[in-house]
Amino acid sequence: MKTKKSQKNGTPPKKRMPKWKRHLDEYRPEELVKITFTREADIDAGTALIWGGKLTGAPFRLDPNGPSFIVPKATTPFFAAEGIQFTLHPAFRTAAR
Repeated sequence: MKTKKSQKNGTPPKKRMPKWKRHLDEYRPEELVKITFTREADIDAGTALIWGGKLTGAPFRLDPNGPSFIVPKATTPFFAAEGIQFTLHPAFRTAAR
């Protein structure tokens, strides 16, 4: 029978980063959002978070029409935790019927 390893010095276990799917194509459209930044500093901070920070490995797509990324919805708390100002939009427009 295996026993659980106890944490050193009573510290809580470290939170694991979510396991990201490799490509945005693997997500359903409702699992994606377009995150738009309001200031240049926020764009820079968001880019640093994705390319070399806590979200390294998360799939994203730059929006060529503005200061935006398309990312999985699960990444938005990480942007907020860093104090980055942004607004959320649907990743894709729905077709008019």
